[in-house]
Amino acid sequence: MVSTAVKSYDITDEGSPGTWRRQTEADDILTRSTFKCLVKLPDIETIVYPDICSFLDEQSPHQGSTPLQSSHLQWSCALWIIRGLALLNEAGISRLDLENDEEKVKFYRRIRALGMLIYSNGPWVGYEVDGIKIIDYEHGL
Repeated sequence: MVSTAVKSYDITDEGSPGTWRRQTEADDILTRSTFKCLVKLPDIETIVYPDICSFLDEQSPHQGSTPLQSSHLQWSCALWIIRGLALLNEAGISRLDLENDEEKVKFYRRIRALGMLIYSNGPWVGYEVDGIKIIDYEHGL
């Protein structure tokens, strides 16, 4: 069973360059008009959900000294998430390839491509649990 009541994270630009704020909501993801599917990342080390939430809550929404990836012209929510995942890697919690710009761009493009499969004309290549469409990060493209 998949819980649809999760804490979701988003950062938004407040209209002036460099002014970002984090939006954190505990809500039902199925009620979001922008929710299409989940991309299941590889398993991480044993850590409890509240600890990951606390870690993400501590991450500044601002770019700071984080360089932009070559795939982006400006700071975005995607880059904030990738930075957070890279920090989880550094802490030995996650095992994604996010060591350098090239790997981060590859990760970003793969996530986007997997998410776009929901719009393909063929049958859904992932699986469904409790009404949530899920595709594995390692799914062949």
